[in-house]
Amino acid sequence: TKKLFGKVDISSAQGDVTISTQEAQSLTIVELLMKVNITTSKGQGRRDILGGGIKINEVKITEDRRLTPEEISQKKILLSKGKGLKKVIEIKD
Repeated sequence: TKKLFGKVDISSAQGDVTISTQEAQSLTIVELLMKVNITTSKGQGRRDILGGGIKINEVKITEDRRLTPEEISQKKILLSKGKGLKKVIEIKD
């Protein structure tokens, strides 16, 4: 991923993981964290979210939830933990 004015531009980035739209609609964020190997357990994923360390498209996540229709419609999302760990998730029909 490359930075563009302090924000990460993922439009041209290749996805680290590809999931279907149906799967994107059914997975919670904690399950998504496990799928892309950002966390190894649901408990750790929940603690990371509650601790403020998880972001989707540079927006801090405060609770475990499913992806919003707006996030899914972007076809690519940036899932990050802390300052260094970032994964681009590509959503295909």
